[in-house]
Amino acid sequence: MRFTYDNEEINITNGMYGNLIYKDKDTASYRYLKKLKLKMLKLGILCYDDAYFLANYYVTKYPQIKGVFSRRFSYVFIDEMQDTMKHQNNLFNSLFDNSVILQRIGDQNQSIYDLDQAIGNWNVLEPSLSISDSKRFSPAIANVVKNICVSPQNLTGNLSIPDISPTIIVFNKETIDKVLPHFGDMILKYELNKVQNTTFKAIAWVAGENTKQDTLLDYWKRFSKELKQRNDFDYLYSYVTQFPNEKTNDISVPLYRKSILCGILKSLKIMNEKDENNNFFTEKSLLNFLKEKDEETYQGLLLNLADWCLSISNDKNIYEDVKEFIKIRLKDLFNWQDIDQLSTFFIEEKEEREITTPLKSNIFTHEKSENDIEIEFDTIHGVKGETHTATLYLETFYYEYDVHRILDYFKGKHKPTKKKRTLQNLKMTYVGLTRPSHLLCVAVHEETIVDHEEDLKDAGWNIEYVTMADEKHD
Repeated sequence: MRFTYDNEEINITNGMYGNLIYKDKDTASYRYLKKLKLKMLKLGILCYDDAYFLANYYVTKYPQIKGVFSRRFSYVFIDEMQDTMKHQNNLFNSLFDNSVILQRIGDQNQSIYDLDQAIGNWNVLEPSLSISDSKRFSPAIANVVKNICVSPQNLTGNLSIPDISPTIIVFNKETIDKVLPHFGDMILKYELNKVQNTTFKAIAWVAGENTKQDTLLDYWKRFSKELKQRNDFDYLYSYVTQFPNEKTNDISVPLYRKSILCGILKSLKIMNEKDENNNFFTEKSLLNFLKEKDEETYQGLLLNLADWCLSISNDKNIYEDVKEFIKIRLKDLFNWQDIDQLSTFFIEEKEEREITTPLKSNIFTHEKSENDIEIEFDTIHGVKGETHTATLYLETFYYEYDVHRILDYFKGKHKPTKKKRTLQNLKMTYVGLTRPSHLLCVAVHEETIVDHEEDLKDAGWNIEYVTMADEKHD
């Protein structure tokens, strides 16, 4: 139920773009609903749609606000314009006059949200500028993705990023569980784990569980679409208290351990402590550091972790114990003279403002090096706007296998289309393929590329087949 404001009249509709709930405003039920909605607003209970209703009501009732805003601001920058909704765009237009420059920035190839009221391919006004060079990814990646989109473009990659051939990883039903280890081996082969501030992700269009065709779950059974672990908080208290009510040892104990270690790692990051490679500590690099630097602290932490996980399982609060470990053991080990920087981090947030549902961690661990390679699973929608060191795009089924549907575009053969599924596919795939800076991999079924290998190689793709000999990982 939403308030809408149209022609200086307040209405109650079924959604912002919905129909009128009551055409007859004289009924008792309508008056009751309106009274209820107004009471909620006065209590401060509102959703985003209500905020737009209030804004629209305000600028209509006080049109002079347009002059105030126009005098206050000379330039307005609207990012992600392709995903802007009509009511948002209308509000912008009502706030500023022609003296203000509204700079809209967006990429029509990335309008992946299927919203009827989204601007999408908005009418680009002249003068306009086209940004053709990317600071995110290498020239090799730019070369293969420039045609896998709705509107082809001349992309220029970042020359400071070394070229690694984008790779198609080919599998069959018997080797699908070898795809992730193969990707992990490639990360190690190109030593991308040594790049600063690394992020490795495996992504796909379809993640759902209720389908007989391939989804993220077919590549890794532990993926959970609905329940994702949040592992970055502002307070130590959240790291050691924000856990699910349901306790099962196969999920909860590893989760507790990881969350506690993330809290410890966050304290080291706040204190700007880094490992020998000048990177912020990871779980494995920290444990390796402690083992070499201070065996007693290393063994003590392992014992503490076991004890703390048991305590959490028994509904005991371990906040003070973990804080003491940081303030005493780590302070001495790193020779911190002053830990005032941690004062905010140590605030005990009993109000639990940092809400989360940390039931599962969607992280696959590749254990073939001194430092574990962590590959996070996510959907394309979930990584929009992100930059990864290496990205593995997984072929999934949406009315058809998505890479197969647009294989000609992978071969560099762009052709205009009006097919709804193809347009949707191109947008989703383009967003997914433009996430990595260094390494782009695409996992496809054997059937997808049969008889197309040479054309794909000519377009710039390296092709590798996974085999049964690849090591299996959990």
